[in-house]
Amino acid sequence: YDDLCLRKYLTISDRGNINADLTLEEAHQQFETRIQQLISNEKIPFVVGGGNDQSPKALDPAG
Repeated sequence: YDDLCLRKYLTISDRGNINADLTLEEAHQQFETRIQQLISNEKIPFVVGGGNDQSPKALDPAG
């Protein structure tokens, strides 16, 4: 793997934080909206931080 250069194939960007002043429901909505925007633009979301309570909801197509 020494000759594999991921920079040719991988771009990582920071989409910011979820506002800490929001209610839990509002924070979930903001998180879900950002994830859906990424997916609709054919991006793969990679989330660092937060609680596990957010993961299934953000990826649920039924909302």
